[in-house]
Amino acid sequence: MDKRGSRQIDNDWRTSRSWSTNDAIEAALDRLQSLFSEYEPALPPDPTPMSSGLTAFDRVMGGGIYSGEVVVVETPLRSHSLSLLCSLALRADVRTLLDTHFVREATNALLAGLSGVPQIIIQNGELSDADWDALMKPFATLSRLPLFLAEAESVWELNAEVRRRRTKVVLVHDLKRFGPTLQSIEDLTQLARDESVAVVVASLPLGDLPDWSIPATRRVVMAPHAMGSRAALIRPDDHDVLSVVQVTVDVLTSRVY
Repeated sequence: MDKRGSRQIDNDWRTSRSWSTNDAIEAALDRLQSLFSEYEPALPPDPTPMSSGLTAFDRVMGGGIYSGEVVVVETPLRSHSLSLLCSLALRADVRTLLDTHFVREATNALLAGLSGVPQIIIQNGELSDADWDALMKPFATLSRLPLFLAEAESVWELNAEVRRRRTKVVLVHDLKRFGPTLQSIEDLTQLARDESVAVVVASLPLGDLPDWSIPATRRVVMAPHAMGSRAALIRPDDHDVLSVVQVTVDVLTSRVY
């Protein structure tokens, strides 16, 4: 017998034993299927949308947000995007992760959204007795919410937080800190698919970038009005030319109505 025929071959589906042609073909196909399955687009595990808790946002999104999908909110104003994400976080009824560049700033915005005390007063610590009284209830409310805060410096770190906290919704502020915008959105889309989470991202406007260049995402434009405290959420709709929802943003208290 040829000694080469009995030598162990370092391969995950071939061994020293003899193989029939059919067995070899089936093993090869299984191997190819396992390789290519890594690149197959994952479908949302649940075709039913989840409510974001914010009626205006659900309306413009056609009913809510989906697991395995990324929603990109494009806005030129950082304060508006933080107000929107904090409003979504405060209405969370599933495990939610709010990831931002500055956790302290996000915490102040959350407290302002619950108490009505202007965020700048909380930030500077210039609180009156009435302000302190107004803040007592929000502290208790925040402790009961299924909400977690993070300051991830990369999508990889964010993925680790998602797994550690077992969250269902991820809200990302200051997307640019992860690197090039398109690459970051692509990485977040992979995270959404792998972890079966819904991701809402606040980003600077993507301009005339076609939708096909960022697949598995839905884009929403948050356009500020001249008054500064108001904005419109706008998204193209499959049935209407435009699906437009008017929302009021109170930048001082980080509230969206």
